Amino acid sequence: MRLRPFFRRRLLPALLTAGLAASLALPPAFANSYKRGGFSCSDFQIAEKDYQTKSYAVDYALCLIARNQGDDVKALGILDSEIAKGHVSAARLKALYIAGGTMGNSLDDRNYNEALQAYGKVLHLINLQPDYPKGFEVTEEVEQHELEAYYLLVHISYVKSLHGMLGIHNAHLLQSASYKGDRNLKLYPKYSPYTVDTLEKTIEHAGICADVPRKRHFKPLLYKQTMLYCSVMEAYVKELVALERERLTILNGKACTRDIERCSEYQDIVENKIFPLKKSREQKTSRIWQTKSVAELDNLEQ
Repeated sequence: MRLRPFFRRRLLPALLTAGLAASLALPPAFANSYKRGGFSCSDFQIAEKDYQTKSYAVDYALCLIARNQGDDVKALGILDSEIAKGHVSAARLKALYIAGGTMGNSLDDRNYNEALQAYGKVLHLINLQPDYPKGFEVTEEVEQHELEAYYLLVHISYVKSLHGMLGIHNAHLLQSASYKGDRNLKLYPKYSPYTVDTLEKTIEHAGICADVPRKRHFKPLLYKQTMLYCSVMEAYVKELVALERERLTILNGKACTRDIERCSEYQDIVENKIFPLKKSREQKTSRIWQTKSVAELDNLEQ
């Protein structure tokens, strides 16, 4: 019996990705405009001039990234300099760069730790500024930096744990006598030894996110959706981490060490416990992001 994949890559909520599109897709200026994935520069010459005369560093770094002419190291150096000054938008742009410009949808599995650190830095800088978003009103209302970062810390940490779980599964599958399939399965050695720790970190991120107090600049619907999503994830991952501990115990048994495809205990916990739990979570979070109003979310909560 062949087990189903542990996870499928899913697109992020439209309200969050829409904020990114609005912030990085700028009107073209013909010869001086550049686009690279989710990063767009409307006029490179103006951005460069403003950087030299007005110290508008973040726009210039964005244009260097979008131009895609080998200036990424220079752009990241500029961003790091601004981050050292407490510039939230610089920290967010660096996080987006690490995440592939698409808020996690194209995040390379090698970069989960770096992305988590980068989005943690965004929140750290925000929390250092008690009057935030003073000076950032328009940007924050459009892009919702803070909610975005809280959400992505949960999302990226969770997907990182799933890669680790899949890596463990694949490693045992390759050792199974009955397995005759692909021998080039990914093992994710950076994450597979730490699945329980990563799941517990996901619970911590979700708990913090679910308790974020409402602020005047938060969009009411997006705030409510994010809080509910994090509450669902916190409860779900608490159940999942218990099942993961049980799965690892079973895998250490002699029968499953020899052949997990013929190990009934392993088949049972994955097919009859883990997958149904995942499916239930996916249905709940999908309903949350599909709602169109706070009132609809209130009814969903009941």
